[in-house]
Amino acid sequence: MDIAAAPQAGFPFEAAPAAHTVSQAIARSPITEIDLERARQDERTALAREMHDEIGGTLGALKLMLVALRRQSSAGALADGICQIEDVLDGAMASADRIIRALRPAVLERGVVEALRHETGEFSRRHRVRAQFQSNRNTLELPQGQALTVYRVCQEALSNVARHADASSVSIDLFRDTGSVTLEIVDNGRGFDTSRLSSTARLGVAGMRERARSFGGWVQIDSRPGEGTTVMLKMPLRRVADVTL
Repeated sequence: MDIAAAPQAGFPFEAAPAAHTVSQAIARSPITEIDLERARQDERTALAREMHDEIGGTLGALKLMLVALRRQSSAGALADGICQIEDVLDGAMASADRIIRALRPAVLERGVVEALRHETGEFSRRHRVRAQFQSNRNTLELPQGQALTVYRVCQEALSNVARHADASSVSIDLFRDTGSVTLEIVDNGRGFDTSRLSSTARLGVAGMRERARSFGGWVQIDSRPGEGTTVMLKMPLRRVADVTL
């Protein structure tokens, strides 16, 4: 995780109690543009590798199968070969669908409110942690990139809860006011000393901050040992073409 100081004007929640700790964390372990670019490149490399292994390998296998099929003379052998090719194609389609869902989660087609409600329920079921979601809107229409940012920040925060917090409960709140949207994730876990963040955790939160900045927003994380952790995202509402990271 990382710590980012956030503007307080118009902030709908209580101010963070540990501003000095935030400053210390940033001063001791800054996130550089090189770190961010390395993280982006690692993500691209992982995606390229998966596409090469899954899709490229499947297409290569199909080519070999077609060459072998061309040499078959009996109708039975041809029928068996076609069945095998159909099975391989089914696997390739499943792989492509999985990669597409990773880039653009299908659950977001139901709207960001329902997507976060679903994510909260799945998190509670998988990790046996009491989790509650609420929003002041039954539906909330956002540009695609903003909706994806809200969803990804929630995912990253819940992932950190599962890996590090040892929490028994977590709450996820999504609010829209006149000109902005705010997401808050609060857990009752062990908390942490923000000056002892690992580089991996810093880059995870750096990604959240970068997404938020693309829409003029910010992410703030507050935590102390024994006092749980709060993650807050705030973005101004947009009605223009968006950026998807």
